[in-house]
Amino acid sequence: PAAVVDLPLPVTAWASHADSSCALAGVGVFCWGDNTYGQLGRDPQLISSNARPLPISALQPDVTLLTVGGRQVCALQQSRLYCWGANFSGQLGDGTTDHSYLPVRVSALAARPTALASGTAHVCAVTVVGGVLCWGWNGYGELGDGRDSFIMTPQEVRRLAGVTQLATGFEHSCGISAAGLHCWGGNYAGQLGDGSGKNRSTPQSVAHLATVTAVAAGYYHSCAVANGGAWCWGANDAGQIGNGTGEAAYSPVALRTLPPVTTVGAGRHHSCARTDAGECWCWGGNSL
Repeated sequence: PAAVVDLPLPVTAWASHADSSCALAGVGVFCWGDNTYGQLGRDPQLISSNARPLPISALQPDVTLLTVGGRQVCALQQSRLYCWGANFSGQLGDGTTDHSYLPVRVSALAARPTALASGTAHVCAVTVVGGVLCWGWNGYGELGDGRDSFIMTPQEVRRLAGVTQLATGFEHSCGISAAGLHCWGGNYAGQLGDGSGKNRSTPQSVAHLATVTAVAAGYYHSCAVANGGAWCWGANDAGQIGNGTGEAAYSPVALRTLPPVTTVGAGRHHSCARTDAGECWCWGGNSL
């Protein structure tokens, strides 16, 4: 690990996806990495990438939530949500498909977001009333509204309420509520955990899990902290679900060799967990 340079303290939040990263640091938002579609808040014709953090000067210093997707970034400033970067599928939420290196306001938000998550080309938000809104690419039902066409403004996820935590993967989404863990969207590798392998355009209950306290969604796999331990399911070509087989799992598999964990993370081909003792354990692809 190496320290990020030129980043003011304190750093209160950080997010990364694909080729760019952003942080809430000091009194503002800073981003670095790829800028092909303006993810760094700069005109991509002038700056194609940057190896040091750049401030998003168009935002005021009172940003409280931040999420980074495949080529888009979103941040909550007071009660207003702004996004910038790529917008092929309406993932900026402003009702257009125009890319923007300047933050644009997400339109038609039904309530103030309390949590954000971004997939490769879709964004979801938990609102203050516990509902979930999603927008952007929807080819596999990852917006959860029962359709499979992309949507350029926030739409409510069906049959899901009281959500406290979200996770978004490449083409799927998951949410934790009092009713348990539900996932929706692409499922060809079993990443929804409902045992079917079928794409789902509305939330489906994840099998065998109770008392879920954390969830993570990777490229084609998912992981959760539940039943007192870590569980993973979905694609396993690089060993990312940690069951030692290399075979996909369509229902959650317990990682019994791990110590008790508090949270999990999932990348494209790997997964990580933080233990109760503060250690970090990782498994899966390790080629880069």
